[in-house]
Amino acid sequence: MLTARFSIVRRGRTAGWIVVAVCGGVLSYLTAMPRHAVAKDEQTLSTAREADVAVVLARNCLECHNASDHKGGLDLTQRKPALAGGDSGEVLKLGDPENRLLLKRIDAGEMPPKGRDKLSAADRKLLRDWIKDGAIWATDPINPFLYTSARRAGYNWWSLQPLRIVEPPPATTPTRSVGDGGEARPQNPIDNIIRQRSEKAGLTPLQALSLLNDAFIGHYAGRFAERLRGEAGDDATAQVRRAYALAFARQPAPEEIASGQRFIADHGLAQFCVVLFNASEFLFVD
Repeated sequence: MLTARFSIVRRGRTAGWIVVAVCGGVLSYLTAMPRHAVAKDEQTLSTAREADVAVVLARNCLECHNASDHKGGLDLTQRKPALAGGDSGEVLKLGDPENRLLLKRIDAGEMPPKGRDKLSAADRKLLRDWIKDGAIWATDPINPFLYTSARRAGYNWWSLQPLRIVEPPPATTPTRSVGDGGEARPQNPIDNIIRQRSEKAGLTPLQALSLLNDAFIGHYAGRFAERLRGEAGDDATAQVRRAYALAFARQPAPEEIASGQRFIADHGLAQFCVVLFNASEFLFVD
């Protein structure tokens, strides 16, 4: 797991804590390493891709093409019936995605049907590469209700998660006064939870503000954004996937892709990179 370590010093009584040194090796790796030099674990990437394909199919295809409805005689929830095709014949040809109906209909904008969001260029490339490499199902069958789509909630929808009873941690007494750069005593049990999580991650409000506004972080975030554009193009989905692979050594969850797309649209790719550099997953090893 990638990590960066910070050295913190005091400068005066009211200046607070500032970051004076950052491990440059990690940021140099993210911003300067040429694409051909990136080491890839093929098995891990393949498994992650199959999981991404399952999400794309569940969100865009399985509402109509499942074991119960199989519109057009096509069931895409399972590999065997999917390879058998539907009323119009075969829709997948392993190793040759260009010569079968599935991608032809998707590329023509005919699928998903009218009124639905069309697949992005990154999702179409994902399906094309998946078919070219043998079209392995991440789970067989794929549960069409496993993932949230634009039309309905899936099992992963936040409000469908089971409730948990959480006992708030006890309030802690500040070691420094507010005027000396310390923090006020929590006034609400929820404040205790937030403070406990922050302390566990080694973060303080002033430290977090320093990282978010530090010129050094901003410089490398800009360089990281340039690298992402060079390797993933202008597609926000591809940029988010590549950023997570480089920064966190994993693929993003569907909700992380969605929030990343929204953030990039609202604030730009460079600011998205600043947020990644400030994530606890990037800064610390569990």
